[in-house]
Amino acid sequence: MKTTYLILITLLCITTACTKDESDKEMDLILGSWELKEIYNNDGSSSNGEWQPPNTIYKYTFLDDNTFTSTRFIECDYGTYTFTEDTIELNFGCENFTTGIENPPGVFKENYTFENNHLILVPTYLSCDEGCGLKFKRIQNE
Repeated sequence: MKTTYLILITLLCITTACTKDESDKEMDLILGSWELKEIYNNDGSSSNGEWQPPNTIYKYTFLDDNTFTSTRFIECDYGTYTFTEDTIELNFGCENFTTGIENPPGVFKENYTFENNHLILVPTYLSCDEGCGLKFKRIQNE
């Protein structure tokens, strides 16, 4: 009887030790610094739904303690992030910070994917009838 319990406990320990939570896997992929390289905005204009160089380049650096830094906004350059299914939530940590396009203020929810060593963020807070996206490339920490 003791042997049976020991085997069950051992199997349980091995199974839980080898299983990695999905959010942990995503965290491993996103850790580090990312620079905006291209934007996609198919609004029916001349861009024709192709990836284009951005007007402004900014960076995100994601740390393993669920914090990030960013050069996106002058008013606020840090915050925390969380994963929920295929969404990353960026919560900028500066008091009363808002751009007026996000809800709640200071919180940006983005759908994300990884494609060909790029991080693709698709804003959920924008009305993109024909599609929009932000393509980031991993960069070396400075």
